[in-house]
Amino acid sequence: MRIRKTNLLLTDQPAPPVQLLLVLWGIGLATSRVIFGLNLSLTTVFLPILLLVIFLSYGRKIKFDGMDLFLGFIGVYSLVVSTMLIPILVPGGHVDTDVVVKYLITIIYFFIAQQLPSSAIKTIFKVFVYFNVIIAVIGIVGALTGASGFLSFMYMPDSERFFGLMNDPNYFSLIQAVSVCIVIAAEIKFRHPFVLNVLLIISMLLSGSKTAMIVAAALVAIIFIKWAVNHLSTLYRFCLFLLPVICLGILLYITKQLWFPAVQDWGNGLLDQSPIIQRLMELFEPDAFNSSGSSRTGAWETGIRIIQAVHGLGLGMTDYLVASQSLFDVPVLSHNTFLQLMAQWGIGLTVIFFVWLAVQMFQSLRLQKLFARTLLLVIVVILIYFVALSLNNSALVWFVFGMLFSQREDSSSKCLN
Repeated sequence: MRIRKTNLLLTDQPAPPVQLLLVLWGIGLATSRVIFGLNLSLTTVFLPILLLVIFLSYGRKIKFDGMDLFLGFIGVYSLVVSTMLIPILVPGGHVDTDVVVKYLITIIYFFIAQQLPSSAIKTIFKVFVYFNVIIAVIGIVGALTGASGFLSFMYMPDSERFFGLMNDPNYFSLIQAVSVCIVIAAEIKFRHPFVLNVLLIISMLLSGSKTAMIVAAALVAIIFIKWAVNHLSTLYRFCLFLLPVICLGILLYITKQLWFPAVQDWGNGLLDQSPIIQRLMELFEPDAFNSSGSSRTGAWETGIRIIQAVHGLGLGMTDYLVASQSLFDVPVLSHNTFLQLMAQWGIGLTVIFFVWLAVQMFQSLRLQKLFARTLLLVIVVILIYFVALSLNNSALVWFVFGMLFSQREDSSSKCLN
């Protein structure tokens, strides 16, 4: 009773300490550093505290989903495989404590997101977006003023690639893209959403990530389509909007011979001055996946070979880099989360997981659950990044997946202001 009197619980109006915890959690999701071989964020510090608040809030009323049991089964299966099978198939293969800890942490993030009420999710999302906007402004100001030396802890060594408070530019572009998705979905209201989106998308490009450029282009298209649907309600208005665009295109075509050489010279000068723009422009080259140190295809081939070497059964709790080094003398991650999970869990369990995820997404949209549009956009963006990054241990990814399987549904409001 004493705890309930202080209201240190997850309610629509939690006490200041719990509110502060949610704010710090939103900030923490935008941070990541490698410590003792683990990708840890500020949220890792608050994991036990938020777990305690959840247990105090719900006690025996804590709900579990079939996905919780499935993830638990994957953990047990992985331990069995890496104990009994991997030592035979992979020389030097064994259960790695770091891999076990990483998996346990991802499950905890998933569980916490499941249990949070909509009011807590709203607070975390809002803080997450606004904090990322602040980081975006810092990156933009640094790029314009040349203050990257002063902010060296936010840049890759000997590079202009900006990664904020993350440990990788690609991962940084992901959290900025997720922020854009939250703003676009409009299930949580933000002031001046257009300005927020512009700042966030520019910061995505500052990361120098080629994946970010593709996602940014898609998000810009979504923003434009959404604006057109909301403002061009009739064919007449659409034609009026399209007319100046057509006229501008004709004008540019007619004067092409006059302006194109000058623009080309200006563009070449800009490329010479900015390594980031050079890197982004490599996306249009035939070998874009392997330029500027990306080497994606080689990493993907190694991932496929590892899956074949363990007969599609997975490495379990064996370290992927150890297996890669032992089998092929190439200590490199797969840079593809789909391949990474198939290499760790096995093909069967990975396919079941993603099919289950797709079904859950469809059901959330069909039932018009709270944050359904937001989660759809965010998860689609995450899946795009899965193609180029190994995000199987990402705190943000598993937190988002956990929200999709939420056990604390509150449909009383379809739009939180």
